[in-house]
Amino acid sequence: MILIPIFAAVLSILIFLYFDKKYRKTSYYKVTKQSYLSVLNNSGRHGEYLAFKKLEKLENSGAKFLYNVYIPKANGETTEIDMLMISSKGIFVFEIKNYSGWIFGNENQKNWYQTLPTGKGRSHKESFYNPIMQNETHVAALDEFIEEA
Repeated sequence: MILIPIFAAVLSILIFLYFDKKYRKTSYYKVTKQSYLSVLNNSGRHGEYLAFKKLEKLENSGAKFLYNVYIPKANGETTEIDMLMISSKGIFVFEIKNYSGWIFGNENQKNWYQTLPTGKGRSHKESFYNPIMQNETHVAALDEFIEEA
């Protein structure tokens, strides 16, 4: 009966290698140079990759994607755009969150909240900056940067 676990392990490795080979052909890999394993093991990168996969077909129309783009702000700091898509329709700025649980917030609240169950009827709450406001900061910095160029 030891053959079943060995077969399962070999099958898992073959499946991983198949998806890794497919992944290495994507423009996401070509731009980020992140290994498939690192994308699977990092929630932020994985969220970016999942968003890219939803938009990937736009490359057939000439769209280009950039990831983790740092744009200078007027105060000397930088802001990081998760994903930037440049196409004939315009420049699109994406702020990507890869959260689970219950998310509470609206466009006017500075902070949103993620609530995760911890068991026995309890939960844990974390706050994070409103992604809509965060993206507005990205767009404003990009607009200013382009005007200066």
